[in-house]
Amino acid sequence: MNPPNNSNRIPRTIVSVGQCGYDNSRIRALIRTIDASVKIRETDSVAETLELLAELGDQTALVLVNRVFDADGGCGQAFIRTLKSADSGLALVPVMLVSNYEKSQAEAIADGALPGFGKSQIHTEQTRQQIEMILVQNS
Repeated sequence: MNPPNNSNRIPRTIVSVGQCGYDNSRIRALIRTIDASVKIRETDSVAETLELLAELGDQTALVLVNRVFDADGGCGQAFIRTLKSADSGLALVPVMLVSNYEKSQAEAIADGALPGFGKSQIHTEQTRQQIEMILVQNS
């Protein structure tokens, strides 16, 4: 489902945090099937991500956080806790954990994330519908 291009609409961006290049390309391919107009920005660290989120403001539709950051081994779960406890509007940004581990998903949800998905589920219809619903709600 690709919504029509509306030039008056604020461009929406999905931020992919801590994924390796292969997983980022798989996530990018999935998002393109949902809405080709959505921008996808990739970050490797907490500091880089917080800076980008501040720059994007209300253009951020979703943040996809890897359980363990590929570039520096950072903890995605700790980043979710930091983001969701922020005093700024960042706490309101939808966040999903990318992890196959059910315990990690449960912890992320307890910390304020939306139900996420595992890397083995990137191209499933359920994952597609989850992301599509978030994009529709934030359009």
